[in-house]
Amino acid sequence: PDLPDDVHTATGSAVPSSERSVWFDGKARTVAVYDRPSLPRTAVLKGPVIIEESGSITIVPPGWTCRVGAFATLQLDKETV
Repeated sequence: PDLPDDVHTATGSAVPSSERSVWFDGKARTVAVYDRPSLPRTAVLKGPVIIEESGSITIVPPGWTCRVGAFATLQLDKETV
């Protein structure tokens, strides 16, 4: 069957819904928390961030980037030095 080009309808900029203190590499950090259904297509988030949705949480650690795809997929890429 034919699929629509874009089923993800959120628009605008990615805006954190809250902040949370988490531990990375033995240090406490305050990181932005995003609501996944509110993330616009093509949003790019540099870790560390947390992405929440009903039923799951995605952690984007320091040194990683998350890109939101056309079908609301999350692609995590490790940054290269």
